[in-house]
Amino acid sequence: MNVLITYPDIEAWASDGEELAYTAAHLPYRIGEWYDDGVRQFGAPAVIKAIEANRATLNTGGKPEYPFLAQVSRHTCQNYATTVRAIKSDSRYKEYDFWHVEAVLGIPDTETRIKLLNSGKTEQMSVGKFRRYRDEEMGKLTAPPGISDADLNGRVAKLMQANHELSDAVQDYAAELAEMKARAADRQAEADERHPADVAYERDNPPEWYPNGCMVCPKCGRAMACPSCGDVQR
Repeated sequence: MNVLITYPDIEAWASDGEELAYTAAHLPYRIGEWYDDGVRQFGAPAVIKAIEANRATLNTGGKPEYPFLAQVSRHTCQNYATTVRAIKSDSRYKEYDFWHVEAVLGIPDTETRIKLLNSGKTEQMSVGKFRRYRDEEMGKLTAPPGISDADLNGRVAKLMQANHELSDAVQDYAAELAEMKARAADRQAEADERHPADVAYERDNPPEWYPNGCMVCPKCGRAMACPSCGDVQR
């Protein structure tokens, strides 16, 4: 049953529309942030697996646990996330349309990107018009002999996807490395707490740790076990 909303005046109605329009305009950015939040917390493999598993249920005729999320492909999420990272990495991108930024990310030269974005913003180009303008300014891609435009576009799409995968993998590896370093630091701290003087001396002067085969620690005087027989000198 549809519920009709009654507005007190046209200003309230327009305000409601502004809120909806804002949500629609910023939705791709928010999805990109959401994807990156998941990668940062759970790792790229887990995030990709969750999205693909939910979407696979839809493809087999079943009912996904997250039906609306199943309508969005992983590649789309990754594309949004790549654009979000670019916008966050360079504050200049924040003043331009999300889709305009997405359209120029394949251009290596940053200043060329900004030049195109400025033109798109000044002339208030639609996304389609901006993409055509970008192609005209870049002289379009000239396909090598024997390769059609469709084939070339397919190769570009594959390269973009490979870039998404690599970016996710790098983030995941960085998180794993940070975790390994933290565990190593914890183990070192535990070792130092057990006997700081012995650990420090053993680390700094390993050849002198057992003088004459057994005896005591020359650093702190603590009785040491003989490495050969196990006896302890008191």
